[in-house]
Amino acid sequence: TRLLGLKNGEYDFINDLMSDDRILVEKDNSLEIIDGEESGLIALVFNKKEGVFKSQDMRKAASLSFDREELMKSCYGDYGWSLHSEYMEKESSFWSGELEDPTYKRDLKTAVSLVANNYDGSEIKILTSNLSNLEKIAYAAESELQEAGFNVRVIVTDWAGMMEKRKDSSEWDIFISAFSKVPLPQMKSFISPTYPGWMERDSSAYQAFLLLDEEVTIEGAERRWEEVQKEMWEYIPSYVPGHYSTSYAKNKNLDGVIIQDGFYFWNAYIER
Repeated sequence: TRLLGLKNGEYDFINDLMSDDRILVEKDNSLEIIDGEESGLIALVFNKKEGVFKSQDMRKAASLSFDREELMKSCYGDYGWSLHSEYMEKESSFWSGELEDPTYKRDLKTAVSLVANNYDGSEIKILTSNLSNLEKIAYAAESELQEAGFNVRVIVTDWAGMMEKRKDSSEWDIFISAFSKVPLPQMKSFISPTYPGWMERDSSAYQAFLLLDEEVTIEGAERRWEEVQKEMWEYIPSYVPGHYSTSYAKNKNLDGVIIQDGFYFWNAYIER
């Protein structure tokens, strides 16, 4: 509806341009595409309160079984995403780009070995919603986990159903969601012990995370975050395959739109 409205002149600007629609915009000489900054991340959040993924070895096994590119592509197609597992987006002052996630590259051999030595065969329940193609990530993850030897079932609900269901730790082992960009690492909800996933308060990763609040300067917090990020990758509260960015399309006669953490029309005008 948005794309047709843009093409027939009903709209001058649309947000959330889908990858499959890019070619239609590119072929229209009256339109153009604007690619925005990273807007947030996709996370496969592990249930650390009960079940298989209470074990750090099992979280590692699952992480090493995943193919980041396939997970992101299954949802977004060929555009609108980037591959990196840092919790903060590239435009953030907390972004490093030089840190190394030990589970970044898929290592199915190690995953299979960890599963063989530690897994009891319990069913793994992946919970997600049918919002914005998130269920496609769930089915891609299901296939990859099965390759490693996990017994997996995908549960897809609407968004409201997933929000309610994830409150019950007995209902899922992994839930998949998008998380919007935030200015500070402390605002990443899936790190909280009270948020579904229930990070363990006594873990070294969470204790290191708490030290961020003791920093009195942004520079000190940025340095501290580099160490915390490494701790998070070792602990693996969640698996981050990549980050998504928003694409927009507009009439070429529309100028002055500001794209920065969203879109703003304060100084926009149309040349006729």
